[in-house]
Amino acid sequence: MVSGNYQAIVRTNVFGNLPETNLTNNTGTSAGTISAQLPELTLGSPVTGQLSTDGFAYYQFNVGANQTVELSLASDTGGTANDIYVSHGTIPTIGQFDATSTVPATQDPTAIIQQSQPGTYYVMVRESAGGAENYTLTASTIDCSISDVTPDQGSNVGTATLTISGAKFTGAEPVEIIAADGTTRLASSVKYVNSGEFWATFDLRRHPKTTASDRCSR
Repeated sequence: MVSGNYQAIVRTNVFGNLPETNLTNNTGTSAGTISAQLPELTLGSPVTGQLSTDGFAYYQFNVGANQTVELSLASDTGGTANDIYVSHGTIPTIGQFDATSTVPATQDPTAIIQQSQPGTYYVMVRESAGGAENYTLTASTIDCSISDVTPDQGSNVGTATLTISGAKFTGAEPVEIIAADGTTRLASSVKYVNSGEFWATFDLRRHPKTTASDRCSR
């Protein structure tokens, strides 16, 4: 239930089992309201809770436009299977959400909202297996960064195309690999997928064998 004030509505003879000549008095609305409020998740401030198998917990947080928000859950119990679901303006479900765990059913899941809408987001955390656990849930905004690169190796007899995941990509960033000795090689082509992913192709021919890291700059 989305946070807010609600009235109770009572309806009688819904299925029409009783014959009536006047149906206008079959619905009544409470004079007062019931206030429903989910726990607040403040950006940058972790919250703690408990879950058990098939258990759920719900939160809400507010954020401005065009932010990248990372939600991470850390469990104190090995072998648990947890997920995060997030929706803007409405309570998420297992089948309907705007963002969910990047790796499903894992002990410490992470979900990313790549480009936020202004307003309230609702969060559902769920444990599907593993028994009783204590967890810490954190939501925080992240800046332009690289979080993962696959594959993590390539041959120097041809080209290699890397899938680079992260946050706040614009598609205009130069992408390069940096060798252990500090020398760099710029990507020969870059395919922008979205603000959290692009594909970069590097010509590694005649490139000396070495370990390297990736860099994305503006």
